[in-house]
Amino acid sequence: MIVDAVRAEWGKTWSLRSPFLCLAGASVLICATAWSLANDFVYGLARGDRGSGTTMEPIDAVAPAVQFGLLLLAAFVLLTVTSEYVSGSIRSTLLAEPRRWPMLAAKTAVSAFSAALVALVTVAVAGELVQLVLGEHAAAGASIPATAARAALIVLVDAVIVVGLAVMVRHSVGALALSFVVFVATLALPSSVAVWSPAGAGSAFLTGDATSYPAVVGLVITASWAVAIYAAGVIVLRRRDA
Repeated sequence: MIVDAVRAEWGKTWSLRSPFLCLAGASVLICATAWSLANDFVYGLARGDRGSGTTMEPIDAVAPAVQFGLLLLAAFVLLTVTSEYVSGSIRSTLLAEPRRWPMLAAKTAVSAFSAALVALVTVAVAGELVQLVLGEHAAAGASIPATAARAALIVLVDAVIVVGLAVMVRHSVGALALSFVVFVATLALPSSVAVWSPAGAGSAFLTGDATSYPAVVGLVITASWAVAIYAAGVIVLRRRDA
């Protein structure tokens, strides 16, 4: 039963210390980065580098922070898959649940929803922190709850991509390197190309940027990448030995 598989994966995931450290590190990194960007803006105003009436939308500090913290969230998701291949415990997992699809679905559910929940809470906290730092210099924009919900949704989809990469590569360092390419390096591509990558499309959805297409299309593009990469991972999982 898929419910039993999810229960087993939940127990295995939270019996280790490393998942907690990854999620805690991601939360601290996102909040610290958002605070730093907001503080730099206020400092620039104090120095006269910007006009006195200049304002900043909190999302302009929160979105880059989420993009930065995404790698630690990806590391958490990777651990649920690659750690078992490294230790060899995947054999025991497959003996307990020989059907590979339910096993992978359970791992995906636990890691993706855990990462999304942490993103939801962290972005809500980071948004409030940014508004506190900006004070009267905070511009009206997307509400903090809406931004947190968008962040949780995009992290949920990105986690599916990471699981697909992890299943194909089966090595933590290699999968993390691929995650860096997918979620960070593609942003260095020309903007006309980057907006169609998971990183560019996810950023457009998170910030509500409708320059290239309606923001919701960014979520659709990211989800399409997730389906394709996850499907490739499932194919590899079914054809390879444990």
